[in-house]
Amino acid sequence: MRALYLLLFLFYVQTISSQNDEKLEVLYGILKKVEQGDILKNNDMFLLLESYNDSSLLNNAEFSEWRSEVIFEIINHPSNLRKMMYALKNKDSIFPYILEELSSPVHEQDYNKCIENIRKTKGNQDIKMRMISALQLIIEP
Repeated sequence: MRALYLLLFLFYVQTISSQNDEKLEVLYGILKKVEQGDILKNNDMFLLLESYNDSSLLNNAEFSEWRSEVIFEIINHPSNLRKMMYALKNKDSIFPYILEELSSPVHEQDYNKCIENIRKTKGNQDIKMRMISALQLIIEP
C-alpha cells in the first residue's frame, strides 16, 4: 500500500513539475518577444503580469530579473505600454508589484524617458500618476 502511495505522489510531483516547466517556457517566450520589440498580444500581457502572483516563480531569480528589465522595455514601447495599462486597470492586485519594480529597478534606466512615455500614453490617470510618482522617487530621492 505504501508503494502505491509513493507512486501516486511521484506521479503528482512529475505532473506539477512538467506543468511549471511548460508555463515557464511560455513566459520566457513572452520576455523574448518584448526584448525583440514585438507587440504583445493582450493574452501575453496578462500572462506576464499574472506571473507576479505565481508562487512557483518566487524563487526563480533569473526569471524575476529578466521580467524586471522587460517591464521597463514595455514602458518604452507605446503599444505594449497601452496594453500594460489596460491590464493593470483590470488586475489591480498586480499593480503593487509593478510599482515595486519601478521603485527598485535591477539596472539603471532612462527614468525621464519612461515618465514621458507614461504621460503620453492613453490609460487610467491614477495608474499613470502612481507609476510616474514611483519613478520620480528614484530621480529625486
